[in-house]
Amino acid sequence: MWQLCRLAQEVEGRRQALQKSLLEDASKLATVLQKTRDIKSLVEDSLASQLHRPVLVVGEIHHALE
Repeated sequence: MWQLCRLAQEVEGRRQALQKSLLEDASKLATVLQKTRDIKSLVEDSLASQLHRPVLVVGEIHHALE
């Protein structure tokens, strides 16, 4: 019986560690996505000013940010 309790505690500890890791990863991903959106916007604005017309970046980067 005591082994079962010990195993349950170990599993709970692992679950909590994984939950913490997921939250940290989600936060990092949100930061990366925001920085990528900012860079995409800067590229579009820079190209638009050079070409004197609106420019939209599309493709894989656009789909990744949706």
